[in-house]
Amino acid sequence: MKLPPETPLPAPRTDGQIEVRYAVKVEWTEDIADMETVRRLAPFHLWQDSEIEKRFQYDDKQGVSLAFVRASRLSESFVFPDSPKFGGCRSWITLPDLPAEIRHEEVLSENTHREREAALRAVLAGR
Repeated sequence: MKLPPETPLPAPRTDGQIEVRYAVKVEWTEDIADMETVRRLAPFHLWQDSEIEKRFQYDDKQGVSLAFVRASRLSESFVFPDSPKFGGCRSWITLPDLPAEIRHEEVLSENTHREREAALRAVLAGR
């Protein structure tokens, strides 16, 4: 996956700590077994077609899973020790609990977020 050039990546830490600046919450998911629907989702992700096709046929049950998420910026960086349990090829990991003083600040307004959700649901409905 290639990020747009205007998306700078943070420099890796050298002190054995992990720093998190953003959080996401999964609002809903859907399994998609129709490749044409997957192709129509191109405006909503950064993956190359070849990678999507490879993942579509990853195992006996063809398809991909879609997760609609709500992103938020943390009011301050969340820093915690790195651990081997965070490494390797993992889809999901459990992070330490966020300290109570760190607040979530939504990246998109509620209206913009819901407009994107409606556009995505329209694609899924074949419209």
